[in-house]
Amino acid sequence: MSMFEFDDKTKLKSLKILNFDVEKLELDKIRHVPMHQYRVATKENPMLYVENLQVCVALYAYSDNFGFASHINTVIIREDDFILNDNKMPIQLRRCMDLKREILEYNSMKEPTKIGLALGATPISKSYPTMRLIYEGIEGLIYDLNLLGIPTKRLEDRSMPEFILDSTHQKIILPKKS
Repeated sequence: MSMFEFDDKTKLKSLKILNFDVEKLELDKIRHVPMHQYRVATKENPMLYVENLQVCVALYAYSDNFGFASHINTVIIREDDFILNDNKMPIQLRRCMDLKREILEYNSMKEPTKIGLALGATPISKSYPTMRLIYEGIEGLIYDLNLLGIPTKRLEDRSMPEFILDSTHQKIILPKKS
């Protein structure tokens, strides 16, 4: 469980192990998203790679060459994913605030922004306190963005323990079926 961004060698090894079609991917354009962190797609790295979602989830969004992906641990609570109260209990999902800031900074979307949640291999219940905060955060974020005149729509939750968000083509790339 590394919290560090993969170098190209580690990225390639991981993508092969997880059965991605590496022959069709430009490795130098893919940026790894470490646990408890998020990344924003850039012109140099328009693809974001999220892996090893077990009880974790990934908040992701894309539109018009914009991409955002995060790796949120729903059980090991840290202040990088959530805002905590004085008792170190999570009270708000920080990643929704990060996503809103990045969308407002990018601010040149012509198509609706699509926001989704990728569930891990062993997802926890939607009623679990951190999951409730995640769903509430996403609903509030979509409401705020639409009020600001940024058309935003919610995608269905998907079981995707690993995926690549391709911001250039506004799509999700999944591993090949075994």
